[in-house]
This record gives sequence, structure tokens and C-alpha cells, in this order.
Amino acid sequence: SVQDRPEPSKAVLLEPLVPGRYFRKSQTRHRMPELHERLQNFFGTTYTIERELGGGGMSRVFLAEERALGRKVVIKVLPPDMAAGVNRERFELETQLAASLQHPLIVPILTAGSAAPTEPDLLYYVMPFIDGLALRERIDREEIGRAHV
Repeated sequence: SVQDRPEPSKAVLLEPLVPGRYFRKSQTRHRMPELHERLQNFFGTTYTIERELGGGGMSRVFLAEERALGRKVVIKVLPPDMAAGVNRERFELETQLAASLQHPLIVPILTAGSAAPTEPDLLYYVMPFIDGLALRERIDREEIGRAHV
């Protein structure tokens, strides 16, 4: 009924971030440009940050272009507001673990670090960008059997 609908000013608009995942427009207007700009300021001419691909849990993922080599990369970031205590330790452990893996079917880490001295709580790592569906989406579409994962 008309009474059950929220007022237009209070309606929540959703739009796709990654196929199958949605986010609130109001959240991205306020938080993405700030972190996007901070990353671009830190990386300067090394990378051009293009857009946010997604995020979850404790990190956010951005698509960028590595200018010197003209290739697309993904920059995974632990935002400063999430960098306290356990989150920082988990992100650093994830980075070290991922960097230690070497297999033709595992995307390698190209570089990792923090945006110190200007932003010591902004941790990141960079990986090559692989275009296509995420592994979870391929499994859900039954393009890859669970036994092969």
C-alpha cells in the first residue's frame, strides 16, 4: 500500500557494484571518493585509480592502471578506519600468505606495503587484474565443479 512505502527522501537506492552484489548509493558518495582520492594522492603517477570494484569484510578493492607498464592491476586496501589491532594483523597475514603461494592458477602479489609516512594506517597490496567472473560466480553458474576447486 501507499502508506507502507518510504518517503522519497528516505528511499534507499541500490545499484550493482559487482554482478549479484549491491550497495547503497549514499554510502559510496561519501566514502569512495575520499579513499579513492587518498589512494591516488599516495600512488601519484605510478597507478591511475579507475574505480572501486568491490569489497567485503575488512578490505576494499580498486581497479587501477600501472602507468609505466600500461597494464591493469587490482589494489586491495585495508582502509585506515579498519586498520586497528586484529584487522591489521589479519590483513598483513593474508598478504604474506598470498605472497608465499606460487602456482600457475594463483594470481601473484606484485607489491605490498603501507602508505607511510603520510598514511601509515593505509595498508595495500597490488595484483594483476584478471578480467572475467569471480571464482564464486563460476562455481555458482556450474562452469567449474566444486570438486575442481
